[in-house]
Amino acid sequence: MKNGKSSFVAGVLIALLLVLSSATQILGFPNGATDGDKLFSSCSGCHGAAGAGTVTVAASAGTVEPGATIDITVTVTEPALGDSGLAGVFLLKGPAGTQESPTADGWAIVRDPNGGTHNYVEKGKLSAGAAVPFVWTLTAPAAAGTYSVYATAVHGGSGAVSESSTAATITVAAAPAPADTPPVIEPPVLPAAVMVGTVQDIHVRIIDATDGVKAARIHFTHPGSRDAGEASLALEEGTPQDGIWSAPLDVGQKPGSLELYVTATDGNGSARAPADGSFIISVVAPGAPEISAPELPASVETGSLLGVSAPMKDSDGGVKLAVLRYRLPGAADFSTVQMALAEGTPGSGRWTAEVAAGPEPGALALSIEATDGTNDVSWPAAGPFSVPVVRPPGPTVEVEAPASAPCSGQIEIRARAADPGGVAGVKVHYRPEGERAYIVSDMARLSGDARDGEWSAVLPAIEATGSCVFFVVAQGARAETRSADMAIDILADIYVLAPVFSENRLVVKKEVVISAVVGNCGDRPVSGVTVRFLDMSYSVGEARIIRSVTGLTVPAEGQVTVTAKWMPQAEGNRKIAAVVSQDGKATDGNAQNDRAETTAKVALESGMGVKFPIPSPGDMWAQLAVIAVAGTVVCAGLFYGLLSQEKRGRRRAGKDVKGPAGKQG
Repeated sequence: MKNGKSSFVAGVLIALLLVLSSATQILGFPNGATDGDKLFSSCSGCHGAAGAGTVTVAASAGTVEPGATIDITVTVTEPALGDSGLAGVFLLKGPAGTQESPTADGWAIVRDPNGGTHNYVEKGKLSAGAAVPFVWTLTAPAAAGTYSVYATAVHGGSGAVSESSTAATITVAAAPAPADTPPVIEPPVLPAAVMVGTVQDIHVRIIDATDGVKAARIHFTHPGSRDAGEASLALEEGTPQDGIWSAPLDVGQKPGSLELYVTATDGNGSARAPADGSFIISVVAPGAPEISAPELPASVETGSLLGVSAPMKDSDGGVKLAVLRYRLPGAADFSTVQMALAEGTPGSGRWTAEVAAGPEPGALALSIEATDGTNDVSWPAAGPFSVPVVRPPGPTVEVEAPASAPCSGQIEIRARAADPGGVAGVKVHYRPEGERAYIVSDMARLSGDARDGEWSAVLPAIEATGSCVFFVVAQGARAETRSADMAIDILADIYVLAPVFSENRLVVKKEVVISAVVGNCGDRPVSGVTVRFLDMSYSVGEARIIRSVTGLTVPAEGQVTVTAKWMPQAEGNRKIAAVVSQDGKATDGNAQNDRAETTAKVALESGMGVKFPIPSPGDMWAQLAVIAVAGTVVCAGLFYGLLSQEKRGRRRAGKDVKGPAGKQG
């Protein structure tokens, strides 16, 4: 029995160890659980705790059509991750408790963040605290409605935790039906003139790709009649969506102008061609003159003569009279000039006339009328034609001006003007900011001649900062040319004056205060100004900063004083500079006064040391020579003294030495 209890306890312990081992493995997932189509419940038992990270979901569109493609971006920011930097993200149809993938709502996953088609993906080697995007591409469900998409992120790090997003709401709706459009009627090709008593077939192309044309009609008024008639057009070729519609039209028994227009309907909307007015066909009697289209230029210049030449025929009696009717640009009424037979015969010839185009540009309206004494005709039958009247080309103008200028300085504007007929003068029109009217200044020719020259004008100093707009006008022999509008930025002028010192006598190791005045010539305060005090007395290219003052604001047309403390470290002449700048902003129009320098003499304080003058090389050689001579003399004297002493010693020795008998030796 004891053995049985032991076995039971051992089995329980083994089972518990297996469970704990399995749980540890789930909690760890050191290598992830791989991508797949998964429910959050597969991880919720392990990652149930809430973490400190954030998860957001954003859709690339708020509304899509069924079957349309949309991107869903999940951004995960985790302050703590495991050793592998691994995080997994679920894309769900609802909050974490809902479990299902968006595919349960009919969405199809085209591509997940790792290139597959799963609702759960993992990414490793992420950085803690960095925002990491996970992007899914989906196609919308077939059923219209409003759908929600959520995301849940799971990871290790500070424990197996998870975070869920709020919903991204997407509306799936079918695209609205295209608005019904009326038929499109192409202008028919009509003859310019027809004979009285004839029938003309009218052919019109009408297009309505959506509904198709249900009916089409032609509306007309015969020459000399006030009563309008109409006739149905029949589909002759093609389909109601795109077809040719036609009808025979009796032009009437009287000469004159046949007016007509076409209408069509698709049952929902209608169309008319032309939209306003009518098409015109000239109805002529047998034997009436025939007028062919004149040869006309594409345009005519103001002040010039326009020659009009038109061929005319009349088989039974010839043209008796032809006139040209014209209306100048800006005029209210037509004028008439008689045409002359320039070549040929009244039965077949060319008739011409000249018209002065007038001083103003615009449209010159023209029409031709002719008669053989019995029948009258006009060309064109649809009404007057027109020729554009344009101003002749003026001089060519090239303008050169600075992009910016200081408010305290003058501005030079240059222009090159050329005209074969000569340039009479060039003017610059400029308007400073705040002014309503332009100021005009004459430009002087600097070089070249009237046909091609360089012109210049120096504008006075403009005090108002901002944009100064200007343009240049060159007056030619026939017309003038106006350049495009240009602009010059008028900038404030920040300047600095030479630094001054608080003491008249500067001494090494004694502190002194340096002052510099910074000014603004502009009409607006300037902020972000920096002033640097520099000691320029060191080797070439090296400057030592004494002090840098930043963030200054200089009032409009005012000054501020900036100071710095300085303790000279060496005697001599010291060059001190004050430099002003504007934090990299291009708002100072004059860089020449952004720097000022002064030279200060620094002395040694008494008692600080003795100055030993350094001799020149010549003095050194002279002193060395003196030393050499003196040394020679001293050495000679010493040698002589020693020699004399030795001789005296010998003499004394001879007197004092005695022999064995006591006698001197």
